Amino acid sequence: MKSLNYLILTVLLLIPTTCFNGEIKSSKDLNSVWLEKVDKAYELAHKTALLLAIAEVESSWVMDTVNHKENAIGLLQIRSIMVDEVNRVSTNGRYKHDDCYNPIKSIRIFLAIQNYYNHELDIKKACMVWNAGSLSKSSEYKVRDYENKVRKKYQYYYEKMVMAYVNDIV
Repeated sequence: MKSLNYLILTVLLLIPTTCFNGEIKSSKDLNSVWLEKVDKAYELAHKTALLLAIAEVESSWVMDTVNHKENAIGLLQIRSIMVDEVNRVSTNGRYKHDDCYNPIKSIRIFLAIQNYYNHELDIKKACMVWNAGSLSKSSEYKVRDYENKVRKKYQYYYEKMVMAYVNDIV
């Protein structure tokens, strides 16, 4: 699938001049705009796929899931300690543990935590922060099975998201 996207990109790079948004531009201008849009599409695909993969592993998409053993609730199985942490590190609002039943607030909490501890959204770090609550070496070992599950789901969603986003700009 990636090779098809590169083929499309290569063909478009070879176009000498074209009409873009109603204005004639050189292929150099068009190429930089195109590359910027493709980069953004891949970035959005990564972020979306990571979020979807973790949500599926955590709750199988059941928004009112409760894990009584860990006191984790909602789509992303957020524990009260994570709510306390997001309230400490983020200026995006004050959350209560019951807010985690709301999928939009759960996603905001997830993104705020990841942005603080894992700004580049590395998959391994995302799993360590979300599942073990730490980036320590011992956390890396603890989350190995969890990370493998997330990576498998991530690959599925990433391929779908790339196709959706790239097709949107082609």
